[in-house]
Amino acid sequence: MKLQRHSRLILVMLGCTLFGAAMVLLFQLIWQAAEEHERNPNRVNLRNQIMRRKTKTMHDILDGMIYGDLGRVETAANRMQKYSETINEFLLDPRYEKLSLEFDLSISELSDSAIRKDMDAAKEATLRLERNCIECHSHINRKNRNLKPKATNESSFNET
Repeated sequence: MKLQRHSRLILVMLGCTLFGAAMVLLFQLIWQAAEEHERNPNRVNLRNQIMRRKTKTMHDILDGMIYGDLGRVETAANRMQKYSETINEFLLDPRYEKLSLEFDLSISELSDSAIRKDMDAAKEATLRLERNCIECHSHINRKNRNLKPKATNESSFNET
């Protein structure tokens, strides 16, 4: 009798262990699939996914600036540069090309400032980058809504 009870207990424990292992394996497979999707997103929604990544990266830049962590700023600026190169194929028009060049210049200046540990220069580059984001989104939204732009200074935000 004791042997049967002991055997049942071992079987229950073995069953629970196998169930737990199966759940861990299932979770790991789901996690890997999600990571793979993140690395190789569906081309249909690629532009939106890249823009979300750029938004998150901009938050990282701003957090790094707020906390004075220029290493974090440099890392985020390098990620931002990669995303910028990827999204350029989706948005082609002369105004966007100009904004894109200014964006890339701001990222480069930000990365260089972070490497030099120059907080003031990094702050100015961050402000130019943020302004460029707003100008570009305004341009794209206007274009998507087929609205005529109001008379604005079409020169860059490099005014001082």
